[in-house]
Amino acid sequence: MWKYRYRGIFSRQDEDDGLLARAVPPEWRRLPPDSDIIPKMQEACKSHILGWIVLLVILLPGLIWALVRLHFSWEAVAISAAVLLLIAALIVKNVLRRLFWQHPPVDLEYTAIDVAYCTEHSYLVNNGGRRKDVSLYYFLPDGRYRVVLHSQNMDIQPPECVYFIRLHGIVRWVNWEGN
Repeated sequence: MWKYRYRGIFSRQDEDDGLLARAVPPEWRRLPPDSDIIPKMQEACKSHILGWIVLLVILLPGLIWALVRLHFSWEAVAISAAVLLLIAALIVKNVLRRLFWQHPPVDLEYTAIDVAYCTEHSYLVNNGGRRKDVSLYYFLPDGRYRVVLHSQNMDIQPPECVYFIRLHGIVRWVNWEGN
C-alpha cells in the first residue's frame, strides 16, 4: 500500500529512473463475474443516464416554447432538433455502455497497475467550493504514464491502483466516482 504524497511539478529524474527499473509488465486476467469493476461501472453508467434524462426533461419545455414563440422559424427548428439529437445520442451511448456492463463478454480481461505517486492541482469553482485535478503516475517497462482524474472532490482520496480492461486488443482505462 502506497502512501499518498504530494509531488510538485518538477519531479526528480533519479526517483523516476528507479521506479522505471523496477517496473513490470501488466498481468492480464479474465474478468470474473463477481468482480468489483462490473457493479461500479454499471452504477457510473446509470448516474450518467439519469443526468442526461433530467437535462432533456429540463430543456424540452424551453425548446418547445422557443419554437412557439418564434412562430416555427427554420432556425429555431434546426437548433432545437440539433440539441435534442445530441442529448438523445448521449443517452443512447450511456444506455449501450450500461448494457455492455450488465453482460460483459467472456473474453474481457483486466489488469490493475499500482500508482507510484500522484500530483494534485487545486482550484476554486464559481460557487465558492474547491475542486482538484489529480494526476496518477504509474510505470511500465517502456516508460512513465499518467491518468488524470478531473474535478475530484477534496475529500476523496486518490486510488492506489489504476484499472484497465482489454477486449480484442483494445485497452481502455476504467474509472468511477468515489474510488
